[in-house]
Amino acid sequence: ENPKIYYDQVAYCASAGYQHAETEKLCNLWRSVNEQLLFLFKQVIANKLIQRTCNDHSLEFLMLDYVVHLKHHRNQILSE
Repeated sequence: ENPKIYYDQVAYCASAGYQHAETEKLCNLWRSVNEQLLFLFKQVIANKLIQRTCNDHSLEFLMLDYVVHLKHHRNQILSE
């Protein structure tokens, strides 16, 4: 059975208080999380799990969608 996952970006970010955090700490967190995700993505690929689904999307779709999302935010940061 596939779980249904809901994500309210505005409410989540507001409640997390990121706007009050130190920039360097946020950058370190962002880097660490994405390094861990890269490791995870490699494991998913190596173990041939990319066709497993969640919310009617394959892990391959979710992984690629995350990379697109990551690049979007990176470009936002670099253009400021």
